[in-house]
Amino acid sequence: MAKYRRISWIAQMVVAVIVLIAVLIHGLTSGTRYVTLVANHDISDIVLMATELGNEGLRHRVTSNGTVLQVDESQLNEARAIIISRDLRPNVFFWENAVDLSELSVDARRIINILAVESEIENQLMQIGGVESALVALNIPSPSHESRYDTPPVAAVSLITTKEFTRDEGHRMALVVTDSVPGLELEYVHIINQYAQTIFSGADIGEEN
Repeated sequence: MAKYRRISWIAQMVVAVIVLIAVLIHGLTSGTRYVTLVANHDISDIVLMATELGNEGLRHRVTSNGTVLQVDESQLNEARAIIISRDLRPNVFFWENAVDLSELSVDARRIINILAVESEIENQLMQIGGVESALVALNIPSPSHESRYDTPPVAAVSLITTKEFTRDEGHRMALVVTDSVPGLELEYVHIINQYAQTIFSGADIGEEN
């Protein structure tokens, strides 16, 4: 009889512990205010971002059949910085909420600023007749002093075009790029089309000089 009472007591303790854990979990989750980080993206993109946030210990959840990623409001800027620094953004991407740069690290702010410049250059290039789309990749090192770089900035541009461009037209495209990036010289700009044909090569300028 004593044996059965002991088993019954153990069972009651197990149930009590389970209930206590459930209450604690509910208390922790109910106190979390989730805000939308990104929305209306492919499930595969959302899963990649969610996995990385989970690996970093950030509280998050996926909603709307896997197309929306939400995070703890207090970790919003940290989540953005992780996605940016790990290059997890899809090709067509936007933040659901405005970015508060003041709460990001210096490196995260640099990355966001570079992304903004790349986007602006792409928009300018797509205004040129015969350019259907543009992808700009800037390599801008951190300056060791206020306005001097240990290595020069470099720009690589890939275009989808519907026509051939002359040398002068390619030169004007390169000027669009250099005018947008302080310290970037023409000799460090390279532009190609979808067939890997060179539209402008800064290396040629260097050889001419």
